[in-house]
Amino acid sequence: MVRNLDVDHSERHGSSLIRAVCFDLDGTLVDSDAARDAAVSAMFPAADVTGLWRDLEDRHFNAYLAGEISHSEQRRRRVADLHAALGRPAPSDWFTTYLLEYERAWIPFPDALPTLAGLDLTVGVLTNGRMDQQHAKLKATGLRDHVKALLTSHELGVAKPAPEAFHAACQAFHARPDEVMYVGDRLDVDARPAIVAGLHGVWLNRRTAERPAGIATITSLLQLPHLIDVA
Repeated sequence: MVRNLDVDHSERHGSSLIRAVCFDLDGTLVDSDAARDAAVSAMFPAADVTGLWRDLEDRHFNAYLAGEISHSEQRRRRVADLHAALGRPAPSDWFTTYLLEYERAWIPFPDALPTLAGLDLTVGVLTNGRMDQQHAKLKATGLRDHVKALLTSHELGVAKPAPEAFHAACQAFHARPDEVMYVGDRLDVDARPAIVAGLHGVWLNRRTAERPAGIATITSLLQLPHLIDVA
């Protein structure tokens, strides 16, 4: 399923071959890491468990993406393992309360809105997650009106880095893979597999000076228009 957000974006016809730009959501447009850390810190103000919670999220959410467990089960396991590590029972409503804190802390990266608002190409989002939460995230952060199509792994039945996920995005834009640029913050989940799938993969690397050979790398989304112009 593709969530079409019915936004009219004119396509630019010029020297660039790029007709559409597709983004990852978490860690690329929305600072979900900061929201996650803030939420779990609010739940445990006297203990620093942000690193543990991050590791548990990676482990169990990846199992969900691989089809090994359900979405609700990965949540249950994260909560159970966290509280087991702390030597305390897990309250039945813990994740519900955590989720409210997490949603309250959603914020876009400062460069996200100006970048999306300034693009005169078709803009989409391809993200590993569920449609309801990711759509709510776009709405809460003010990004929704600048996104033409939202595609999620849960509805597609396939997750990044599988080529089929990237090809689904191209189909949503009625564009060939070589006419689509994909931008994400994870090298091995976003940029490299997008290139393998035939798209113009771009790594958004906000944290290090690493610039792998053969991978278009930017440190801010504000650098993206130049990259599009020379593609």
